Amino acid sequence: MFGKTIRDLALAMACCALLPAAALAQAAPSAQSAKPAKAYYDVYDAMIGGMDLAALTDTAADSIFDGLVRNEPSFSTLAKGKPQLRDRFRTIARPYLRVWLERSTTVQRDQIAQSLAAKLTLAEAREIADFYSSPLGQKLLSAITRNLSLDATVDTAIAGKSGFGDSKARATDENRTMDKAMKQLLPSLTPAEQAQILKYGQTKGFAKLPLVSKAFKEIPEPTIDEISTAEEREGFKKELAGFFAEMMQER
Repeated sequence: MFGKTIRDLALAMACCALLPAAALAQAAPSAQSAKPAKAYYDVYDAMIGGMDLAALTDTAADSIFDGLVRNEPSFSTLAKGKPQLRDRFRTIARPYLRVWLERSTTVQRDQIAQSLAAKLTLAEAREIADFYSSPLGQKLLSAITRNLSLDATVDTAIAGKSGFGDSKARATDENRTMDKAMKQLLPSLTPAEQAQILKYGQTKGFAKLPLVSKAFKEIPEPTIDEISTAEEREGFKKELAGFFAEMMQER
């Protein structure tokens, strides 16, 4: 009954692991011979390093479980009235997703730094890195982490409608995430933080943020083979098979 789900879910997990890095698009920028300056790596490290990987891991696992409930009638029937199953699924998925998430951010670091170097001056890169490394920048990233939405991406991946990198689904999730994050963040800002945002909004680095987003989006997302081993994928599928078998026995 769950054969296809078990096979595809490992890929869906990897897909969700890539969302926080916003790797949406198609072709990588042309290779550059010179290593980008440290400031461009600082932008990447400040933005990606400011994300709570533990929270992202749990959000992704919960989102996949909830997606199965929404999209798989047989799964939904078995899970109905058993809230503990969500926690058990998270326990199984957490160690795999955490490792894959960490690897996915490492795989893209050099490429994104090169892309940023082609779009930003050193001064602009330092402005952006300084802001996201500041307490206020970290507060913003924390709000994004807490309000991360993966529902559209998970639904599309499980349904197999457009593969695991559907750009429309990702854009929907990004918009939902930012809307929720801003609604939570803005009322919490102190007068000093509001002044800091206004000051930052006048910088050249702030004006270049759309190009930073573009730099993330134009890098191809890592493949499942790049961020996982065959042993990990097989181990994950076996643990899922055991989980589903237990669910069947508990009907």
